[in-house]
Amino acid sequence: MPGSKKEIQTIFGYPTATVVHSRVPLFQASRKVRAVSQWFCKTSWGSVEVTGRLGQVHRDLHDLIMTQGEEYHLGELGDLHIVLDPAKIQRLMRIEANPRFLDRLLEDMRQAKVTLKLKNGKSSLGGIVSVVDKQNREIEGPGGFMEKRYLWLVTISRTWVQVYNSTLRIRYAPALPILLAMKSGYSQAMGRFFLTHSGKMSLGFEACLKTLGVTREEKKVRHEIKSDLSLLKKLGVRFEGSMIRYEQLKGMVSFENPPQTSPGGRE
Repeated sequence: MPGSKKEIQTIFGYPTATVVHSRVPLFQASRKVRAVSQWFCKTSWGSVEVTGRLGQVHRDLHDLIMTQGEEYHLGELGDLHIVLDPAKIQRLMRIEANPRFLDRLLEDMRQAKVTLKLKNGKSSLGGIVSVVDKQNREIEGPGGFMEKRYLWLVTISRTWVQVYNSTLRIRYAPALPILLAMKSGYSQAMGRFFLTHSGKMSLGFEACLKTLGVTREEKKVRHEIKSDLSLLKKLGVRFEGSMIRYEQLKGMVSFENPPQTSPGGRE
């Protein structure tokens, strides 16, 4: 297993998310989100509340932004500036070349309301994404024969970055292609949830659905995730009757403590 922080970053990429992002259904366990949801999570350092129209497709985009950027720069105010190749992101998401689709997802992430309250009395309010510059840098088209196109600059809000600076981070870039190949949002949410745990664990199917905020009938959920069972197994997730068994697989995920600063502080 890799040892140094540099080695871990090389293999697992930038922090994909935090355990809070997957253990609390801030992103609904569905790929077709129609309603706004609101979730609250109390932690050792305070609390975070997220209100928005966010599902697993949004989470796919979020994870790719955090791991597949061309450049990452931390702003003076604590926000995170990420240079993206939109064509690359769309290819990884396995969607047609339609920038408007990314626009809609990013707009949902911009409109999401994230409220962070710290035990020291400080608080922060923002979205997930704060700004999207779609003409950040002009580059040549593939092979230099097609017309030029632009890289985008996506700014992650200071409030969202503060969550990264306050709780356990998780890197699972090797697992992303598996998650992105899944057809069901239930499967993706389950996979992301179990990846936040180390070692081995078991959880009842019904209890898992409750944790993920799923209210749909268990039988229908089982039917929908059936096509993704082989992919979930690749993540270390197996189904045995009414129980779900998970075993952390070597080289799939890495954990990292937040920086040794006060919540919201810079690295």
